[in-house]
Formats: sequence, C-alpha cells, structure tokens
Amino acid sequence: MGLHHVVILGGSYGGIAAMRRLSKYQNIKDGIKITLIDQHPYHFLQTEGYELISNTTGFDETIVSLPALCANYANVTFYHRTVRSIDPTKKVILLNDGNQQYDTLIIALGSVTKRFECDENVYNYSSGAKSLRGALKLNQFFQDELYKRLESDKKAKENFNIIIGGAGLSGVEIAAGMQHYFNRYYRSNALSCATLHIHLIASRETILHGMHPSIIKKCH
Repeated sequence: MGLHHVVILGGSYGGIAAMRRLSKYQNIKDGIKITLIDQHPYHFLQTEGYELISNTTGFDETIVSLPALCANYANVTFYHRTVRSIDPTKKVILLNDGNQQYDTLIIALGSVTKRFECDENVYNYSSGAKSLRGALKLNQFFQDELYKRLESDKKAKENFNIIIGGAGLSGVEIAAGMQHYFNRYYRSNALSCATLHIHLIASRETILHGMHPSIIKKCH
C-alpha cells in the first residue's frame, strides 16, 4: 500500500492544528502524506487583527506564511488554490486549475462575518474583522477619519458613531481597540473623544454572555 493521502481544506487554526498533529505519523507503517489547500498563501491571526485595526501592531505580525510553515514538515505540501467543488463519491476535489484526489478529507475553512440583509448604503459602510482585508479596511477607515478631523475643526466637533453588531469576545475587543486608537490622539489634544460614540448591539441582556460574571462586570 502507498501513503495515505490526507487533504486539508483551509489554513485556519483548525486546519493548521490538524496538519501539525497528523505530520507526526510520517514514520508509522505505510505513513501518510498531507496536502494543505487554501485560497490565500497566508494564515490570518485574527486575535492580532484587532490590534492591527487599532494600529498597535504591524501588518507583518498578523500573518503566517503557509508555504513557509508547511516547508517545515517533510510530508506536507501546500497548494495556493481555490476550491470549486467536492465529489465525495469519487474522493476528488475540483480546484481552479485541476483536480486533487484524497483518501481522507478535512474541511477547516474557518469562519466569516455574518452579513445580514440590509440597505445597500448600510452594507457599503459596514465591514467585518475576521479577514485580513477587513481588518486593513477598518484600519484605513479610522486613519482617514482622523485625518479629516485633524484638518478641520468643524469636522473634529462632529459626532463619530461606531456600531458593532455582536457583543461577544470579538465585538468587545474591537470596541476596546477602537477606543484605544482614538484615546492616543485625545491625550495629545488633537481630537476630542467626546465626539466618539461606540455602540455594541447584542441579542443577549449583557455583553460577553456566558463568561464569568467578574469578567462581565469588569468589562462594563
């Protein structure tokens, strides 16, 4: 028998964890080979993305090169490809430039921000933070807004409202990061933080629902 071929779709936290765990079995009888496929050549460190939004960390510290990571494992190959469809009966994955067969398939595509149906104007003024593109978009947006307020006294006195849909760990951390971002300029008297209003919208009666009461109380 040949090597057992495991294909992992998605270089997410789960996909990378599975790749690392399975790579240890290369010396077992018959062994396995692993192929990691992702539409991006990098893994986005979402937990660091909030700091990217608030401009407290650099772009290079929020990503991990998947080709470089996989190169550290003798039985792992990385493909920068887009998945079109999967045929589980034939155990074949249709990619943007061909097919990929597998013996075992692991799907670990990660998560994306849920975009509710809304007015086109609202959609264009909203953004998610679970992707590198989304985090960079928010970072640029805040820098543009700060620039407008630095250039214009009238603009600096206008209310700046930020609405965050969701008050879980991500929502609260993003809100804290945004406040920190503006506080840095407030201390230098360049802006007035009195004009900044951050609104967390939650479906629960409190933020961070499900966490320890002491944590919830402190975050309030």
